[in-house]
Amino acid sequence: MQVPNSEDTISAISTPLGRGGIGIVRLSGPLSLQIVKRNFVNHNGKKNALFVSHKVYSGKIIDPSTKKVIDEVLVTLMKAPHSFTREDVVEISCHGGMTVLSKVLDLALKEGARLALPGEFTKRAFLNGRIDLTRAEAVIDIINAKTEKSLFNTASQLNGSISKEIDNLRSLLVDACSKLELSIDFSEEDVPNVSLNEIKKSLSNVKKRIESLVDSYSSGRLLREGVKVVIAGQTNAGKSSVFNLLLKKSRSIVTHFPGTTRDFIEEELSLDGVTYKIFDTAGIRKVAGPQPKGLPPNCLTKTVLKKHNFTDLQYRSNHDIESEGIARSYELIENADIILLIIPASENLTKEDISLIKTISNKNKVCLHVLNKIDLNQKIDPKQISEISGIAPEKILKISVKENIGIDELKSRLKQIITGSQAVLNTEKTIICNVRHKNLLDRALKSINTAIDACEKKASEEFIAFDANKAINCLDEITGKSFSEEVLDKIFNEFCIGK
Repeated sequence: MQVPNSEDTISAISTPLGRGGIGIVRLSGPLSLQIVKRNFVNHNGKKNALFVSHKVYSGKIIDPSTKKVIDEVLVTLMKAPHSFTREDVVEISCHGGMTVLSKVLDLALKEGARLALPGEFTKRAFLNGRIDLTRAEAVIDIINAKTEKSLFNTASQLNGSISKEIDNLRSLLVDACSKLELSIDFSEEDVPNVSLNEIKKSLSNVKKRIESLVDSYSSGRLLREGVKVVIAGQTNAGKSSVFNLLLKKSRSIVTHFPGTTRDFIEEELSLDGVTYKIFDTAGIRKVAGPQPKGLPPNCLTKTVLKKHNFTDLQYRSNHDIESEGIARSYELIENADIILLIIPASENLTKEDISLIKTISNKNKVCLHVLNKIDLNQKIDPKQISEISGIAPEKILKISVKENIGIDELKSRLKQIITGSQAVLNTEKTIICNVRHKNLLDRALKSINTAIDACEKKASEEFIAFDANKAINCLDEITGKSFSEEVLDKIFNEFCIGK
């Protein structure tokens, strides 16, 4: 990504592609108004000599080469520094069709603007001091928010909840470092000796608050990314039927033939303001038959199974596509937040069922054991599953997809798992949801722990100050007081063009 030049003027379409009532072409930079003036006339056919900031002007965009009207538009000027980028910004509101928007953008580019890079408007807002880096990151999260709770948390970040907390923590550390450095610089002067106990107390306070932020990440991640729910089990257990019923639509193909689902299917479900990413996986089965050409014996066991400690499962398929699907099922199980293990109640427990129950139980994953097809002749007692998994029999769900029995209870259980163990409903609390923030807070915490340990050992003030300053640097990276171009590129490349 090239480094933006604040001396040039950028332009881009800032509304989604497609048809709509309104579309916006945005410009930012010193030539923004000059460029628009060349192509804009009022309804009397005259060019506006004077534009007042933060007022809207009605008129037409004219192609200067053909003198033809492109569209009737509204033009809004926001003079620097009272704009999003702290540069002159002009927004042209057109009718929302790609042909007209592309034409208006093309005129702006011909008149001297260049096409904006992904996230360049927001990047300029950051570089010009309009927002810090946490607020810049909140912009893309606002755009991507899928639920009301996710939106509220992100809006709080955009309003400065994280940056304010980070700044408070930074002030405490700077104060501690100032006292330490005063003692170092004037050790031979008539200056009161610094109290290491007081320094330790201050550092411990910062540590506690950082730990609270780090602990909130598990909740924040679920709000931002959604809860990964993997539906697993043997073939023909009814996984796809459960998947479709949860979503209330026929998304996954359902047949009585084993191995119908060859790859995972992903859809999203919103429950009480939390997004659940539901994965329907390939059925895990042991299939007799000739080994696929070019595929080593028990290839799944030697690669994926071994990698994820599924050592007691010896499943393979006589079809290399199905084998890959089963391998992906294991990958999803490994990375799931919640596993829905579907077991057909109408069939006796197989060795494969028992092995899968044991394996998932040993992984300490949150797992809902679900007995499906209870409308048929039930051959499995929940106590059997309880003895294998260690789950109380009453915790094992009984459902029938065909008769729509137990599905509401299943949804309720999914909600309880999240709301009962995570603070995702507490939108008043500062919650971090960005892995970059978490990693930097972890690094800061490590340095603070080292500094506290040095205080306890009555180490030299230089050593304590060194680690405290390392923590400050980590906090500065979060808010963008300190940054590298590489980090900025990574952040803003995730943005759409026009924002």
